[in-house]
Amino acid sequence: MVNKGLKANDLVQRAEALIDIEMLECPSQDARYQEIIRIMAEAAPSFHSDSPSKEPPPLKIVAWTLCNLAFPDFSAQMTPRFLDLLASVEFYRDMNLKETKHLFPNIFEDEGEVKRSGRLNQNLEDKLIECTHETDGLRESFWNIVIACCIQHLTYLSNKPSLTDFWEQFQEYFFFLVDSGRSPLEFHHEMSESERDLLREAAGVCISESVTAKQHGKSVAPSQLMHYAGPMILHYVQTVCRQQEVLEEAISSL
Repeated sequence: MVNKGLKANDLVQRAEALIDIEMLECPSQDARYQEIIRIMAEAAPSFHSDSPSKEPPPLKIVAWTLCNLAFPDFSAQMTPRFLDLLASVEFYRDMNLKETKHLFPNIFEDEGEVKRSGRLNQNLEDKLIECTHETDGLRESFWNIVIACCIQHLTYLSNKPSLTDFWEQFQEYFFFLVDSGRSPLEFHHEMSESERDLLREAAGVCISESVTAKQHGKSVAPSQLMHYAGPMILHYVQTVCRQQEVLEEAISSL
């Protein structure tokens, strides 16, 4: 876990050195998206736009890409790739929490009154305890972001003349409504029944707002959900990154 992130800063610096600033600031969202993916493909060998690696790139490089895809504005057509990357952050969140629990079980014994292990500098251990507890509670934020992305993307697709793309994407996002098999989408993995219920509700929202409006010949305004999800995305990604940094510092001090 730790070794994988050691070269992350170098990768971020390399990515930033490859940026075509004019292209990144281009008003065309598609051009900006393609430029970011090109940069990442050159900066990180494990990063592929069409075939995401089962071994995700280092967390920092994933976080850098997510933030550049989401800001200053988020394009609905970026959603599938964005969700792949978001699932990579969730992968690291879960993996780092398991590593923390293995090395510092005292942090998880009693959240109300955590006993220090005595193996770390007091300030460092307090910092690890604080950011670990914050990271441990981010699963709900992950799903709130996923649902906002799915609804916005499907709203975008429902405005097309044909609903073919809408239904194809709908079946991918809500696969379990028609198929009991394993989904190829990373964010579905290890999904709990309560999280399935959240997706079922989102599916209902998409049907009622998008398809019903389409049947009545009305155009659905692009969803503003991502505008409100922006701060949540930043908080989620930055908190997971911070917890990994503190954990790496703690491990290196043992």
